[in-house]
Amino acid sequence: MAGRMSGGSSRARPPVGRGLQAARRAGLAVACALLMATAATGQPAVLRAGALELSEARIPSPPAEVAALYLRVVDTGSGGDRLVGASATVARRCMLHRTVEHEGMVHMQPAEDGLAVPAGGVLQLAPGGAHVMLMGLSRRLAAGDRVAVELRFERAGRVMLDVPVVDAAAAASGGHEGHGAHEGGGDEPSP
Repeated sequence: MAGRMSGGSSRARPPVGRGLQAARRAGLAVACALLMATAATGQPAVLRAGALELSEARIPSPPAEVAALYLRVVDTGSGGDRLVGASATVARRCMLHRTVEHEGMVHMQPAEDGLAVPAGGVLQLAPGGAHVMLMGLSRRLAAGDRVAVELRFERAGRVMLDVPVVDAAAAASGGHEGHGAHEGGGDEPSP
């Protein structure tokens, strides 16, 4: 019986293409990396809090007594939410900031009314945009450190994060050169 495969199958399976094999290997590598990140940090790659999904949390290693926290917050529901506050174990004070353009100049200003997470949408805290400022650091932060951060949302409540400090050169940069003015805890936007 030529053409029969061992195991009793009467039909031979077509060979899997190299592209499909490479895609499967890449998918497996990503899954393994996410699993290792979860195991190493004790925190899942995506943290769920009510209708919110938080991911990509990071603090680039700061050159001064201030640091910025970036992350992605997705509202999977229909009600929306608002990030209204934050605190961190290593910071005397945390402030929510947004970046605004006025007369051709870009400034950071406190987001006193919080930062909206649109219903079914995304709040992206990123360099050059909205972020959480950690001011009055109690110690110097270096890549590889971890920082306990509490975020406060109007609807989801308090969410605890274990945030990695990443190499600032490897992280996206921009928009934070003026943060030295915040070292004394001033609330004025950077010029």
